[in-house]
Amino acid sequence: MRKKYHFLGLIMALAIFTVFTNAYAFDPSLIAAWTFEEGSGGTTVDITGKGHDGTVFGEPKWTGVTNGKGLSIMDVEQYVRVADSDDLHFEDNDFTFTAWISIDNFDAPLPLCILSKRSLAEKNACPSLMWVVGDGANQLELQMRDDSAGLNSLTAKTQLKAKVWYHVAVVKDPKNVTFYINGVEDGKLPHGFDGSFTSYQPLFIGVHHWGIFEPIVWDSTLTGIIDEVGVFNKALTSEEIKNLMPNLLAVEASGKMATSWGHIKSDSASF
Repeated sequence: MRKKYHFLGLIMALAIFTVFTNAYAFDPSLIAAWTFEEGSGGTTVDITGKGHDGTVFGEPKWTGVTNGKGLSIMDVEQYVRVADSDDLHFEDNDFTFTAWISIDNFDAPLPLCILSKRSLAEKNACPSLMWVVGDGANQLELQMRDDSAGLNSLTAKTQLKAKVWYHVAVVKDPKNVTFYINGVEDGKLPHGFDGSFTSYQPLFIGVHHWGIFEPIVWDSTLTGIIDEVGVFNKALTSEEIKNLMPNLLAVEASGKMATSWGHIKSDSASF
C-alpha cells in the first residue's frame, strides 16, 4: 500500500500543526474537516484546529485505504457526532460539503446518509439539511428545508456504483444547488429557498437522526467507507472543487508557490 506521508508531507504536517504561524493557513472558508486518521478510539479530530472534533459511536471499523485510513459505517449504531456551534449555523448563507465515499451496497430501502444537520421535528419550517445517496437511483441528493417552507429534495444525475471511490461535493449558493462527482459538475438545480437553514442540533456523519418523542429515529446508514469530510462556509467554484480532490488541506506559504500535502484515491471512478 502506498505510504500516505512522504518526507515533504511530514514537513508540511509539522508546519501546520505545530508552527501554525502567519506563513501557513487553511482556507478560511473551511470551517471543519475530518480525515479519520486516528485509526481507533472514540474521537476524530477536526484538523482545521477550530474545535469541531467528532465523537465516534458504535465502534465502526477504521479501514485502510490507498491514502491512509477511512471510517467504515455499516449500521445505525455507527456514526460520528459533532456538537453544534455558531459557525455550523448556516442561516441563509452559502455552503459547501465535500467527502470521499465508497458505498458497499445499495440494498437499504432508505437513502444512505453522508452528512446531516437538521431539526428534530419532521415538519415544515424546521430547518434541515441531509446530504445522501438517494435510494433507488443511487444518485447524490440534498434534502433541504428552511425556517419558512417545506422539504425540497434535489438530485444529481449520475448513478453511483458500489465499491468505487468517488470524490463528491454539494454547493449551495443564493439560487442553486450544484453537485460534483470527481470534480465534474453533475447537476445544477434551483432550490427556491430564501430563509435560514440553522439547526441547533449536532452535525452527524454517516447517519440520519430525528424525532422529538421516543423512540428517536436513527436511520439512513451510509453503508460504506467515508474519508476526508469538509464543511465550507462559502459556495466553492468548480475550479476549487477540482483542487480539493488532492488538496483538501491546501497550505500556502507566504510569498511562495502554493504547496499541499494531499490525499488521493487512485481508484476513483471516471465517467
